[in-house]
Amino acid sequence: MSFKSCLMLSAVIVATSSGAAMAQTSTPDQDTAEANGPQLEDIIVTAQRTDQRLQEVPISVIAVTSENLDARGISTSESLTNAVPGLQVNRYGSTVTPYLRGVGALAGSPNQENSVATYIDGIYIASPSGGLTAFNNIDRIEVLKGPQGTLFGRNATGGVIQIITRTPEHTLSGDFEVGYGNYDTVNAGVYVTGGLSNTIAADLAVQYRNQGDGFGQDLINGEDTYKGKEFGARSKILWEPSATTSITLAGDYNDLVDHSANYVFAEGGVVPLNPGQVYAGRYATSTNLPSRVEVETYGASLTISQDLGFAELVSLSARRIMKGLFRFDRDSTPLPILSFDTPLSNKTWSQEVQLISTGNGPLSWTVGAFYYDMEGGYVPARLIGLAVGPTPDSSTFIRGVQNNESVSVYAQATYEILPELQATGGIRYTSEKIRIDYDVSADGVFLFSTGDKTSFEKPTWRLALDYEFVSDVHAYVSYNRGIKSGGFEVLSPFSPPYKPEILDAYEFGIKSELLNRRLRLNLAAFYYDYQDIQVSSNPGTTILTTNAAEATIKGFEGDFEAAVTDDFRLSGGFAVLRGEFGDFPTPSVFDEFGVPVVLPNADGNTTGRTPRFTANLLATYTRQTSIGEFGLTGSFAHNSGYFFDPDNRIKAPGYDLFGASVSWTDPSDRYTIRVWGENLTDEEYLSQFSQGGGIGDTYTYAPPRTYGVTLSGRF
Repeated sequence: MSFKSCLMLSAVIVATSSGAAMAQTSTPDQDTAEANGPQLEDIIVTAQRTDQRLQEVPISVIAVTSENLDARGISTSESLTNAVPGLQVNRYGSTVTPYLRGVGALAGSPNQENSVATYIDGIYIASPSGGLTAFNNIDRIEVLKGPQGTLFGRNATGGVIQIITRTPEHTLSGDFEVGYGNYDTVNAGVYVTGGLSNTIAADLAVQYRNQGDGFGQDLINGEDTYKGKEFGARSKILWEPSATTSITLAGDYNDLVDHSANYVFAEGGVVPLNPGQVYAGRYATSTNLPSRVEVETYGASLTISQDLGFAELVSLSARRIMKGLFRFDRDSTPLPILSFDTPLSNKTWSQEVQLISTGNGPLSWTVGAFYYDMEGGYVPARLIGLAVGPTPDSSTFIRGVQNNESVSVYAQATYEILPELQATGGIRYTSEKIRIDYDVSADGVFLFSTGDKTSFEKPTWRLALDYEFVSDVHAYVSYNRGIKSGGFEVLSPFSPPYKPEILDAYEFGIKSELLNRRLRLNLAAFYYDYQDIQVSSNPGTTILTTNAAEATIKGFEGDFEAAVTDDFRLSGGFAVLRGEFGDFPTPSVFDEFGVPVVLPNADGNTTGRTPRFTANLLATYTRQTSIGEFGLTGSFAHNSGYFFDPDNRIKAPGYDLFGASVSWTDPSDRYTIRVWGENLTDEEYLSQFSQGGGIGDTYTYAPPRTYGVTLSGRF
């Protein structure tokens, strides 16, 4: 679809929604008659750190409820790509890297953080390796688009993914599910909640997944590739000693073993260092070191809420730890050229205090302060092979550990100028200190130690106007600035630090509920002005990050949900994006061996992972009968394709994904059997790419067709 065609389609949609809004004015008798038909339920979100109706928030937000997660077959964070227009989530091993509206970062090192921030129950999840979450106790997921530099601040340049889990209840209840799929995949999960006393309630969620057979095989050792297993548990204890006080203690643990961190050579590609190596299939590898990723993440948080009458005082304290081992054959050949055996670690401590007004007057406000301390890196990384020494067992050890200490204060207020007009203003000031320490040795001989440090102090802000044209039709315009912290390459002691990136976002949006709340239609147009954009490239052996001078991203998007009948519902969305580097001088970077790496001038190229057009659609049909309820769902997701790196040399082809499920729920509404399938046409599409230089270009492919059956129950 051409850009002009998309603009014409957008104009038609805007005109249609405006006409429908004006036509919505009706008499009370008409409203009463129409109210007997199907209607959409309210969705409550916390996009502005307080409970609000989705349609009243002057931010582009996609809220995916637990029911929609089940209907779309979404069980992990990378699956969100198929539910949120403009969201591109890539996974490599345990590392999850979201791009939203073309804004993101290839955060491959344990000290790096994503440009789209992830929060679980208000707690910031810093490590990309800790961002993979099994979804079995989720109330909803909120995707906030655009910079959230005031209320969220840290590294929310592209937006925020908020995962809200269930709140413990005093009534004993729960649910479970167990499933089996192709590739000998077993899934099981259980959630239980209940009261421990009149003032204390608790819950426990446990999730297990084991894929016994891989998607492919290694042609050298015969072992399965692209498989893994995961175990996770999460618990909350809620104590309400009074009507005005709430204390929640939460803990979680996740253990992941994955054999998917494999690269295969590009189809038709040539491997300069091993001319006999050829493409053998999208999941076939030929390595001298089997891939294995082991990641263990755990943490605890304490949330205290106190109603002061005029405001709510909230304290959020959290400690999180990630540790693991990343082992893979970088050259992806049977030759001992270069392999990685890298223990990694990330430890964070955060403390946030918020004061949120609760009055009913024309002014509402939030003030807060945030402290964050992070230590992350390789401890140490071991590089093995002929690329680092004269023998196949030659080893170079690089211990690179970065420490970040950040303090910020913020305030945001909304004032009702007129009953139908509100103005919002907010500001945040962040001060951050960053330090890096390196120790380098080779074959047991210490070579050198070095270190560096940097710091920055920057403000971010938000300005917005929200106008209600008629009941249930809102329009907003906003200007937001976001920043992403700078840092160092923990595998490259010779590279200079990369600077913080700055994103100025201008947005106009319309939120509407039409046809007596049978149709929810939201539209947004935006323009991004990017300065010092952090660009990650993979020119050979490691990921290198540098700053491009500037880039622009512009786009138009929409989402809808329609209650067609009592039994039939449709939902979906689309996003049109255009991203371009405006100025990208050749940067000065070095690889882990101190060798200068020349990255091409990308001036005028398309920004990475910015598909021109994405769309998704979900249809659900339920039918109540005397023997139970039957359900049928169908989902579709389209991606037009995108470039991986700034040089635009390799492009991921476009793809279309289809999914479907059939379910039956018994008359007691307690047990459900669901037969499901994802990627039903077995579409081949990419999830990761690496420029190999002399080693050769390599890909990582996304999962093939999967299907299975799931039994779930409630008690």
